[in-house]
Amino acid sequence: MKLIQRIKHNPFHAILVLMVPVIVFFALIAPWLFTTFSSPIIFNEDTGHIGNTFGIMSPFIAIAAVIVTYLAFRMQLDANEKMFENSRRMQFERQFYEMLKIHCDNVMHLHLDNMFNTITGISNYISINGQDFIRSLLDEFNRIYAFVKENIEHTDNNKVFLISYYIFYFGQNAAYKNGRIDYKTYSSFQSMTTIYPWFAKFAQGHLDQLSSYYRHLYLTVKTVAQADEDLVPYADKRQLLRILRAQLSSAEQTLLFFNWLSGHGKEWEEDASKSNGNHFFTDYRMIHNIIPEQQPFTKESILQSILSRNPHYRKLNDEDTLFELIDEKEA
Repeated sequence: MKLIQRIKHNPFHAILVLMVPVIVFFALIAPWLFTTFSSPIIFNEDTGHIGNTFGIMSPFIAIAAVIVTYLAFRMQLDANEKMFENSRRMQFERQFYEMLKIHCDNVMHLHLDNMFNTITGISNYISINGQDFIRSLLDEFNRIYAFVKENIEHTDNNKVFLISYYIFYFGQNAAYKNGRIDYKTYSSFQSMTTIYPWFAKFAQGHLDQLSSYYRHLYLTVKTVAQADEDLVPYADKRQLLRILRAQLSSAEQTLLFFNWLSGHGKEWEEDASKSNGNHFFTDYRMIHNIIPEQQPFTKESILQSILSRNPHYRKLNDEDTLFELIDEKEA
């Protein structure tokens, strides 16, 4: 079977295989051919016809044996290379699944104590973690965005978003100290604590937990995306990252989009004009399940922000869409 596969992929080896029976056949008829017709070869009568026969056949048999030996060694060499390649692939996949496990552990360790009830505005003094924590983060950002939009006199929605995310990521104190919000807005934040006691736990920043979470997630995706495609073809990369993305809730993917759009995670999707730039959102669909209704952006603005970086993104086929819930034609 391996010999047949080798013949299909290498015409030179096919020629060698065909030469073997031809040479063997010629070796069988060589004594008759050389003794029947006039030949410059002088045979030793003392050795007899049997000795002459084997003497004539030996060089051709040896040539056939050399060809067969070469093919056998070549097949063994290819088998060893295939085993080495399979070993590398298994090692790569083992590394990926180890990183996937670490990611799942990282999500479970995300937590917030003394969580407020976003419906009643009353602190329940409970601890939440995992996906519940992720959903609370998205809810917190939406509340910060609404608060900033109401209290900052600015019509630029992008400016409002950048300020909101800075407060969400670093906290309102850092936003004030670094000039992102003025004293009037900062005072508005502080005054809310007298109206809603739970506001004291609000907009304090999540840099300490989210930074390590995003770093590991980015490293995992980068490891797969930048793997040698001779070892891991593009379709296989997509399948592995699809497994990773299945662990990300829609809220996680939305927050990941925010992190990139704010500029703090700009390496996730870089401009196509940049040599060897990353395209983890377009080519590898890491925010494929983002839900437009969960954040303050329209379908059109989401598509425009992503496609402007890499309009000619890679596809597996014509049905390989950029987003699951956003149709490019409709948006």
